[in-house]
Amino acid sequence: MTEALWPQLLSSALVGTGRRPCRPLSVPGPLATVLGEAPAELEPPGLLSATAALTVARRAGAMPVRVPVPDPAPQETGEVAPHKASVRLGLLLLDAGSDHRQRRSLLREWLELAQQRNFLAAPRHLSALVDAATADPTLRPAVIAVGGLRLGWLAAQGPGRWAWIEQPGPSVPDIDEWHTGRTAARVRYLESLRANDPAQGAALLAQVWQQERAADLAALIGACAEGLGAEDEVWLERALDDKRVQIREAAVQLLAAIPGSAYLARMADRALACCQVTGSGQLTVTPPAQFDAAMRRDALTQKSPQGWGERAWWLVQVVSAAPLRCWSALDSDPARLLDYQIGDDWAGVLREGWLRATVAQRDEAWALRLCRLPVVRGAHLTELAAILPAGTLAELAGEALRQQTDRIADLLSAAPPPWPPALADVVIAWLDRSAAIDDPGWWHLLNVIERSLHPAAVSAVNEILARCGEGRYREILERLALTLQTRYDMHQEFA
Repeated sequence: MTEALWPQLLSSALVGTGRRPCRPLSVPGPLATVLGEAPAELEPPGLLSATAALTVARRAGAMPVRVPVPDPAPQETGEVAPHKASVRLGLLLLDAGSDHRQRRSLLREWLELAQQRNFLAAPRHLSALVDAATADPTLRPAVIAVGGLRLGWLAAQGPGRWAWIEQPGPSVPDIDEWHTGRTAARVRYLESLRANDPAQGAALLAQVWQQERAADLAALIGACAEGLGAEDEVWLERALDDKRVQIREAAVQLLAAIPGSAYLARMADRALACCQVTGSGQLTVTPPAQFDAAMRRDALTQKSPQGWGERAWWLVQVVSAAPLRCWSALDSDPARLLDYQIGDDWAGVLREGWLRATVAQRDEAWALRLCRLPVVRGAHLTELAAILPAGTLAELAGEALRQQTDRIADLLSAAPPPWPPALADVVIAWLDRSAAIDDPGWWHLLNVIERSLHPAAVSAVNEILARCGEGRYREILERLALTLQTRYDMHQEFA
């Protein structure tokens, strides 16, 4: 009944009773005590009083709705984390205390420890854990692992934003998905078909080739990475004749993954045509002079992005797409080319192409040689370091620490925790030598060290603190010692 009266009051209040008088036809029973039984016309004071009363009635006067009582939560079969560890989890889930980044890092480690020891989170923390994982999707797999049976029960009771908890079970793709499903469903079906019968999958794709939109067809071509083999080269080469650039780009991605493909041979020929050894340890670089139809067919782009010269852009595309092994035509140890003298200011462009090729082809030998170049740093260095085995990466980081280079943080960031004892010892020794350093970059480096150094190293950090004077560096070490002590205590609480 209030819903019929509310628009009348609102309309008159917005434009004024002088222009639109409010004459309510009827007044709900309880509101009659405020408005009167049937006022002929509400004056401005009466209109405001009526609006205020009706606002309260709409917010607080709703009739109660009967809500069915949910079934009891299922009985857990796993073991809940020890009491002290559960208390620690509750503190980590509070939005207070240490800074957000450090607290989230400690929460991630707590979840990893619980997983490793097959412990569940205490039920009282599940709601807060789910909220944390809703805000940070990277936490979701770990939260699902420690949530137990009750996590699914909680998801059924909670709001829709917790829907990510309900993981759909694996399903067998159906042919109907191919004919009537959305693009993602059709991609799943084609991937499944290609896994069992690559030729049949390629034939099915050929049937719909002409009728598909460019974006959809590119996604379907990408699905053929499943079961990819030399026999796919024929139809992928035909795809390069398609006028649509998305189709050519999708085909090139697969052709580059076929060892010995004609596409790789073409890119190798183009790259080698741009480079010539002119003397002992000297390399002359001549970028492509013009952009031809064959380059366009192989999905190279003519227009350079901002910050790139046109010929430099052509060169970096060619070099990054060429197989790294092709450079053995210039030197028996291809990675040694990085030490050659390169004239005409093309060294940086050529190195950028090699760097991109190394990341794409996951070549450890090239990655190691590139990582040793002082000019490679930042995101490039981190990408390359991620290719290297943990032991090799630890050696590189140790070298950087001993040489006091400005690439320390990038290398240490890429070294997976926990660091091996050899690297940890070098880090501790470096911390002991670095008391005089006052660099803003310390705080970023500190975040890396405090989450990757084994917590047992807290005793060694405390020994350095005992010899350290007052100042900013002492504050850095105190924070590191406090974080390591927290992590050490957290590990002990799971024992």
